[in-house]
Amino acid sequence: MSDRKYVIPEYGPFAGMRVICSGSLIAMPFCATMLADFGAEVIHIERPGVGDTLRMLAPFAEVNGKKVSTAWAQNARNKLSLSLELNLKHPEVKELFYDLIKEADIYMENMVWLDKLGIYDEELLKVNPKLVIVHVSGMGHKEFGGIPSVCNRASYDMIGQAFSGWLYLQGDADRDPAIAKPYTNDYVSAFATVFAALSGYIYAQKTGKGQVIDVAQFEAMAQYMCGTYTAYTMAGIVGERTGNFNPAFQPYNLFKSKDGFLVAVGAFGPGDFHEALGDQRAGHGGAEQVAAFIQSAGAEHGEDEVLGELFAQVFDIGLGRAGPEGFFVHAVQVVFLPHVGGHGDHFAAVVHLKPLEDNGGVQPAGIGEHHFLDVSLLSHEISPMR
Repeated sequence: MSDRKYVIPEYGPFAGMRVICSGSLIAMPFCATMLADFGAEVIHIERPGVGDTLRMLAPFAEVNGKKVSTAWAQNARNKLSLSLELNLKHPEVKELFYDLIKEADIYMENMVWLDKLGIYDEELLKVNPKLVIVHVSGMGHKEFGGIPSVCNRASYDMIGQAFSGWLYLQGDADRDPAIAKPYTNDYVSAFATVFAALSGYIYAQKTGKGQVIDVAQFEAMAQYMCGTYTAYTMAGIVGERTGNFNPAFQPYNLFKSKDGFLVAVGAFGPGDFHEALGDQRAGHGGAEQVAAFIQSAGAEHGEDEVLGELFAQVFDIGLGRAGPEGFFVHAVQVVFLPHVGGHGDHFAAVVHLKPLEDNGGVQPAGIGEHHFLDVSLLSHEISPMR
């Protein structure tokens, strides 16, 4: 820990890390949220009177007499909010922003048009040579390669899905591709940004040298394409939509039971396959034959029979059902699952640490709520997010 003064209580493995972020919507801000969950002090710069666009995303709930986006309530936790029109052509704004940068470890943004605001990597690194700068965009920045006119394109979640080729594979073969929800590419990009930011931070701590990092949404999504690209470049195979059916192996699908439940069955590799089904029962047929066998068997049995008697080792091979105690559930049911409740805060952190210190549950802040932040610490003043 340095001699800095901090607004938030000290907790978690990232205690002592300060992150400044500017921009809106999901990928970059949610990366900052994940860092904040584990102790980083995150100061989110928002436009005065407007704030992060996510604040306006329906549906809404009423909290203390105010209308609050439920997505904002979940995604903006544990961060401080500073309202500032971030245009460095105004001397007082430049002074304040540079004071923040001097005392930061990481600056991340997804505004793309930084040059129009007078923000340049070279100048920021002069102010703080150890600073890690993370740029998040749909198509990447031209300084890192790529066609400038493409890099300048606007992008949202589904555009990243489409440009990476991911979207083409989603859904049934006889229908248009189905967009993966909710905002899958945004959240995938957020995890890529966490990895990028921490990689740069570790490097800066070891060497004393800052880093400039580029995260493109379409490239983040491309990392989740398994062997799709290499299947084509190495074997000339073009991946196509197959719905829930997996042509590479079976059983791996949703199967309907006699009483109308959907049962998710997945078993990969000879060990799991034979343990679940046995040679005699499913034979040695291909994926289509195995899937047909399971569907036929499931149609003759109720859900509990499928989960309990038909496949005795169901939980060992990844079986789930559409019911309150199974794995294949409605989103609302997830909130009430005993396993979820017993596994820590499923919605606040994806990694569970033991012991996990309690940070007091800082709620999402109002726009500019943290103008109490004295920036002699930083140099002026800032407000958790509501």
